[in-house]
Amino acid sequence: MTSGRELRSRIRAEESAVRRLVHICLPVFLLYYIIPDDTWIGIDKRLVLLGAVFSFIVFEFFRLAYQIRVFGTREYEMDNMAAYLWAGIGFTVAFLLFDYALVVPAVLGMAWIDPLSGFLRGRKNGLYPWLPFASYLVLAAVALIVVSSLAPWSIVFIAAAGAASGIAAEHKKIRFVDDDFLMLIVPLVVMTVMTVVSGI
Repeated sequence: MTSGRELRSRIRAEESAVRRLVHICLPVFLLYYIIPDDTWIGIDKRLVLLGAVFSFIVFEFFRLAYQIRVFGTREYEMDNMAAYLWAGIGFTVAFLLFDYALVVPAVLGMAWIDPLSGFLRGRKNGLYPWLPFASYLVLAAVALIVVSSLAPWSIVFIAAAGAASGIAAEHKKIRFVDDDFLMLIVPLVVMTVMTVVSGI
């Protein structure tokens, strides 16, 4: 017979697995760039995006007000804004304010490197944070090669800046701001600044 502790442990493991699966699937939101600006459903897609994130904000308000337990949320999210809303706000800011060529590596980094970092953190194998950094660097460089026309040295420069800032954003835990938001916006800001400073 399964004890209460074993059941809670199994549920937490299942929720962790679901969160990682959702993370891996997040790049599907890059399809936003394929949708026509104003002919998709007769409404500017930016308004659709803002409407969607506003709906999540309203839902989150009621979830917190009535202490609704949503599958996959962590214990501390019962009193704080959940990661899915932070991610939604991050995507909205990224899509509306930043260059597409930089958003792609930032989204891939947040979606795929964050779960890798979470898996490696705390394990005594010396792979964290070096493997996540190297993986982010390669991922960002490949993405920039595919979606931009930057020179090779520029790609390495920007990818390294994105990787370093992304891993730093994931490593430094801030109680009221989820790393799903930070791992998206911090690298975007850093890569944008590096692009402007270097005159690329």
